[in-house]
Amino acid sequence: LGNYGGTIYPSQVLAGQQDQTEAFLATLEKYAGHRAPAATPADFESADHALNAAYQKQMIQVKADDKEDNRTTAGQDSLRDAQRAWIPYREAWKSFYRLRWKGAATPEALDREIATVLSTTRAQELSKLGAEE
Repeated sequence: LGNYGGTIYPSQVLAGQQDQTEAFLATLEKYAGHRAPAATPADFESADHALNAAYQKQMIQVKADDKEDNRTTAGQDSLRDAQRAWIPYREAWKSFYRLRWKGAATPEALDREIATVLSTTRAQELSKLGAEE
């Protein structure tokens, strides 16, 4: 997560917001027009496990960064807040997806499809955070 000071930070935030907007729109376009791949309960469990592992790995890195930069828990708090905000995002997607594809499969199957895809994508995003530094 790096240094939070300086003049470059606002531009990094804006670039990140732009990236997130583009990713959201791409996801919306993709899953409004096509269903996600079918997912078994085991598929979702695996995706959820990968997400939790990526989050824990990133949290360990952020804790080390906080300690190195004498920031107390600023990075940890930011990562935790971001993940807590992502969970309602995933739940909102499940609601949208369930309505969009109503009747194409059971509500549980639809929830599992989109939650598996989104969890897998989020795990990849978290893994990239650590790789960028």
